[in-house]
Amino acid sequence: FNKSFHVLKGNNPEQFQLLDEFKVDAESFGKELIIRFYNASGIHKISVFMGMSGNWLFTPTDNWSDRKFTRMRLDTIDGYSLLLYGTYMGPKYKLGGFTGVKRGPDPLKENVKFKSGVLNNLGCKAFDKPLGESLLNQQYFNGIGAYLLAEILGRLDYNPHWSLNHLNNKQLEELF
Repeated sequence: FNKSFHVLKGNNPEQFQLLDEFKVDAESFGKELIIRFYNASGIHKISVFMGMSGNWLFTPTDNWSDRKFTRMRLDTIDGYSLLLYGTYMGPKYKLGGFTGVKRGPDPLKENVKFKSGVLNNLGCKAFDKPLGESLLNQQYFNGIGAYLLAEILGRLDYNPHWSLNHLNNKQLEELF
């Protein structure tokens, strides 16, 4: 990549030159995506919160404006652009990282830590609340949002008004 653009409103990009030429990789962390930009001067990070409609598109640079609601554009040295876009409650990003939400271990990547984090805190007040609220607590259930909450409880046929503290071991294991 050799250029980066930020789009505040509409599809009018403002170039922000984070680095001259750079390589990019990314890693998900719950609902956030950490993007690392590499070049000779080091590593720079951007945290991306995908929101409800955030998405990515790799397209020829000449066609980038065909995609409405673009928030960030990264241009390659060979005529392509990587676009971050989204409409209603779409993506947001911040240099360095987000600080607003304390996230626990990722349930998929760090399953053992995730389970022990919940099991070691079962007496906690947060788990006296209904399952429908407890599972949205990002400190314990990183990455679980309303859609996954509904899918999980629906497939298990668990009442969303049950308390996590009142599930038996078999039910907890099914939940994990």
